[in-house]
Amino acid sequence: GNAASILQKNDGALIDAHDIAIRMNRGAPVLESAQGKKFDVWCYSTGRWVKSELPEYPRVPAIWMSPKLREEQDPSFPCAFYPMELWQEIFDLLRARPSVGAMTCHMLAGLDLKMATCFGFDFKVSGTFYESIMHVGPHDFTAESDYIRGLCQSEKWAFVSCAQ
Repeated sequence: GNAASILQKNDGALIDAHDIAIRMNRGAPVLESAQGKKFDVWCYSTGRWVKSELPEYPRVPAIWMSPKLREEQDPSFPCAFYPMELWQEIFDLLRARPSVGAMTCHMLAGLDLKMATCFGFDFKVSGTFYESIMHVGPHDFTAESDYIRGLCQSEKWAFVSCAQ
């Protein structure tokens, strides 16, 4: 996750010890001691991230998560699209438009993972580390907190809190 509060933690080495690190939106690591440096999969909301951030991001497998503007996908940057059926499932569960974080966790829950650890989530308590203004958008972060924490419990995933 991209909570600003992750920058106050010292979990970088723990994050990098995982087999795969998934980064979301403009969440490329800026502080290695807090966020690690691994970047194996990129999940992002729309192509505007590709257009504005492409030089900053490594060429890693990418997943366009939002159902919006998919026709604008830049053919020079190959990506997969988050399935619309999964988007509808998570939308129905949350009763609100899901964030990329919620969609990523929902997608991973459909895989046969031995384990997963969620880092960098405080559900907008501290904002987003790469934004100077608080942007909540159309998301229900209380519902997302309940969903992701419940998912971690049912899937036996670890949840490393970023809360102060």
